[in-house]
Amino acid sequence: MKQHKVKGFTLIELMVVIGIIGVLSAVLIPSMNAYYTRSRIKTTNSNAKVLFNAAQTAAQEFQFRERSVSDHSFNSTGDGVVVIRADRGQVVSVNDTAIGSIGAVPDPSDPSVELISAADRQAAYTNFVRRIANTFGDSTETCWVVYVDNYIVRSAICARTDSDRYLGAYPNPTDDKSDNTISDLTRATILSDFVEPYWGSGS
Repeated sequence: MKQHKVKGFTLIELMVVIGIIGVLSAVLIPSMNAYYTRSRIKTTNSNAKVLFNAAQTAAQEFQFRERSVSDHSFNSTGDGVVVIRADRGQVVSVNDTAIGSIGAVPDPSDPSVELISAADRQAAYTNFVRRIANTFGDSTETCWVVYVDNYIVRSAICARTDSDRYLGAYPNPTDDKSDNTISDLTRATILSDFVEPYWGSGS
């Protein structure tokens, strides 16, 4: 009577295969995570560059419009620095102040006279964001911040959401996952972390 040999793997063969898979996983998973991080940051840095150029175009349009008038609705912050934060195409805050809380700017020669109304200032920042959307198509799909100093854009930062730690920036691009999110950034931290490293403290 013929004996049939049972086909299959021995326990040792299975353990060797599992060991090889474990070693490959230990090598490949960190590499894939690093690749994913680099890819996300490269994408957000690229978006930040487009945002930077779009914001500079919009800021120049306001500069040309307001250079011959006294009521500079956009650039009425005293020191000329305007930090605008937007989420999905909507203005969230200006200089760390919620858009709904922005007040009027009085005439310095007569404090009782309102020079620029709160509504005009809010409209200026809303129009600025809309102008950016005309050039930067992803502006309505991302969260971003721009730092404008006397109509010159000094930095643009963006991410997918306001809690995303994969921040992209321009002209000082990021190269790693950030400790901060868009919602964590203030005017002071943007100046110290994104503006001064590229432009210097004399910007």
